[in-house]
Amino acid sequence: MNLTKIIFSIFALVSFQTFSANWYVNDGSTTGDVFCSAVGNNANNGSTISTPKRSLKNAYALASSGDVIYIDAGTYTDSLLTIPVAVRNGSITLIGAGTELTIFDGSSGTKKFLSQSGYTENLTLQDFTISGYTGSAGNAAAFTLISSCTANLTNVVITNCSGFRAVSVSGTNSTTSLSINGGGFFCNSAGAMRLNHSSGCAASLNLNKVAFINNSGVNYGAAISIGEESGLADGTPVFDKLTNITIDSCTFESNSGTNTSAVYILNSCSSGCSDYNITYCNFISNSVTTGGSSYGGALVLELIMQLGELNIVNLTAILLVILMVL
Repeated sequence: MNLTKIIFSIFALVSFQTFSANWYVNDGSTTGDVFCSAVGNNANNGSTISTPKRSLKNAYALASSGDVIYIDAGTYTDSLLTIPVAVRNGSITLIGAGTELTIFDGSSGTKKFLSQSGYTENLTLQDFTISGYTGSAGNAAAFTLISSCTANLTNVVITNCSGFRAVSVSGTNSTTSLSINGGGFFCNSAGAMRLNHSSGCAASLNLNKVAFINNSGVNYGAAISIGEESGLADGTPVFDKLTNITIDSCTFESNSGTNTSAVYILNSCSSGCSDYNITYCNFISNSVTTGGSSYGGALVLELIMQLGELNIVNLTAILLVILMVL
């Protein structure tokens, strides 16, 4: 057997196999810390629990696809985070120490938290709070997903954001997917979530045990708005193109909109459709304000479905449901 070939084969295996890395962020205190054993300093390399970075932005810039960044207990003011070049078309995970321990606070400025690029990143967020960030037209306060990006949120709280929806999902010919488990959207003054794809998509929305409470400041769906927001009012609806909508065991409470208080869904699916499920949700004290033509106090659905089924099961305290399935 040729020894040179064996050595080359081993070298090739090691050279082309990639490994994910862990990065660490901490504030200027170790009180209540879960991950780190030292305070953060941006002069540190960020690669161990004893040498954490001081800001997420500095750790973020070092990350490659598949990496995990652990953000310890503390309040951070990072804003306008951009996906690192090494993560484009890959994945990255941000994990906090808990929603009451790791807090990103944007209230001192007028900027958004995260800028998503047009690449196909897989973004995972877990166990922290995003508070007080400001969006602008088309740019959500917490983050915007475009193109074929995927976001998975677990136990993330998004609160007190303004200027534009806290989270926005949009694109053309997109396979964008947003999945949220636990956590919630609280007191966002320009609405919680908006999805609006302009043409054929294979996008999906999956929500499980998410709370939407005291969101306001928009005409349609202060908690969730899917589709063109002026569609019902002007008689020329522009439907979103989601192939899957699952909203399970969620709470919608004290949300307020001019025309629809909590959930507004204007969606059309012509191929690859799966069932639309809205199950075991609580609608409590949602209200429509005066000054506009009301299209439903809690839930409005206008759907065009070629395939799949609509399942609405065990919803409590629905004020009014308008259902159109064509």
